Amino acid sequence: PNSSHPPIVVQFAPSGQGVRQETVTFKAGNLGRTVRIALRGEGVSPVLALSPDDGVIDLGHALEGDETSSIVTLHNSSVFPLRYTLEPLDDVHTNFNNQSPFSCIPSEADIQPGKDLEVKIKFQPDHERPWLFHQNLRVQVPNQVKEHTIYLSGRCHARQMYAVGDDLDSDAARQVPESMEDPFMVPTALKSSAVEAQQSLLGVSPAVTPEIKLTFPRDDPDATRTITVGCLEIANPDLKGGPGTYELEWEPEMAKLGYFSATPDKGNVAPGNTVQVTFSFSPPVIEETYGLDVGQWSRTVVKCNLKGGYAPEESPEAAVRILLEGYIPV
Repeated sequence: PNSSHPPIVVQFAPSGQGVRQETVTFKAGNLGRTVRIALRGEGVSPVLALSPDDGVIDLGHALEGDETSSIVTLHNSSVFPLRYTLEPLDDVHTNFNNQSPFSCIPSEADIQPGKDLEVKIKFQPDHERPWLFHQNLRVQVPNQVKEHTIYLSGRCHARQMYAVGDDLDSDAARQVPESMEDPFMVPTALKSSAVEAQQSLLGVSPAVTPEIKLTFPRDDPDATRTITVGCLEIANPDLKGGPGTYELEWEPEMAKLGYFSATPDKGNVAPGNTVQVTFSFSPPVIEETYGLDVGQWSRTVVKCNLKGGYAPEESPEAAVRILLEGYIPV
C-alpha cells in the first residue's frame, strides 16, 4: 500500500461468545467492479481464575494503626490480555478519616495471556470494634462468563492482647447487632475523657461491650467450649509491644460451687502466638427426677484480664467478659 492506495482496516469486536460471519461488499464505480469478501470470526469469553477459589480472604487480627496483609492471585488462561477492575459491592465500615481499612494493589491492571498477577490486600484499621470489618469486591472483567467475588474481613483490637470466641455463635460480635454500634465512638486514647463528657454533659452512659457467650448444650453437658487468647504480631515499628499475660477472674460464689472450670486459666502469650482456653461444665448429679424436669439454667460471668503488650496511653484496663451458661436438672 501507498499514499494513493491506503489500507482498509477491518476490526472484529464481538459482544459475546460464538461464531460471527458477515460479507463486506466493496464497489469501485470508476472501474465498474464489485468485490465481496466473506468475514468470519469467533468470539471467546475471557477466562479468569482466582486463588483462593472461594475468594474468602481473612486478614486476621490487627492492632489499631498497624496492618496485616494477604495475597490474591489472578490467572488469565485466555489467549488474549485481560483487564480487570475491583469494584466494591457494599459499603465498608470506614476508618475515622473516612477511608476504607482495606486496600488492593493493584486495584485494576492488565493480565497477559497465560500469566498470573498477584494482588496484595492490606488491612489497616484505626479503631477497635467488636464486629469484623468486612467488604465484598467484584472482579470485573468485560464479557466474563463466571463472575468472581473477593470477600474481605479482618478484626481490629486496641491492645496487643485480645480474646475472642472460637465459634460463630459464641463470638461477642454475634451477641449484639452491628447496627447497635456506639455513635459516640472515638479513638481509644480519647475514650476515657469521652466517656466522662458523655455522662456529665449529655447524661449518656457508654455503650456496653458485647460479651463472649459460651452455652453448654442442654442435651450434652459434657461438651466443651473454647476461646482464643492471643498476642498480636506488630508490623509498625512505631508501636512498641511485647509479650502479655491473661488470667481468668471468677465470681467467688460460683467458684465455690465449681460448676464451671477452665484450663489453662492463666498464662503468658508471646507476640504472634495464641492460646486456646477450654471451658467445661459439671452440673451436680441428680439420681432421680421421677419423670419431672424442673431444672434451671446456671449462669455466671468470668472476666479474662489481659495485661502486658502494647496499649494506647490513657486507655482503660482490658478485661473481656465471658458469659457461661449450663442447664442443671432438678
